[in-house]
Amino acid sequence: MLHYVSDNSGQTTAVIIQIEEWNISRNKYPEVDNIDGELPQWEKILLTKIYWKYLTIPKGYSN
Repeated sequence: MLHYVSDNSGQTTAVIIQIEEWNISRNKYPEVDNIDGELPQWEKILLTKIYWKYLTIPKGYSN
């Protein structure tokens, strides 16, 4: 499950994932803990997938 954080104008400013999902990602991509500098290509792809999934969520929907 993803949680979206918005600023005062309603713009999404952050995405929070459950710790279980984070740990799965860390196990699958151990280099995620070293995120200094430019994002690696795999991470850009992962974030793009999450972003497109976000776009398909109906406006006003919350869990």
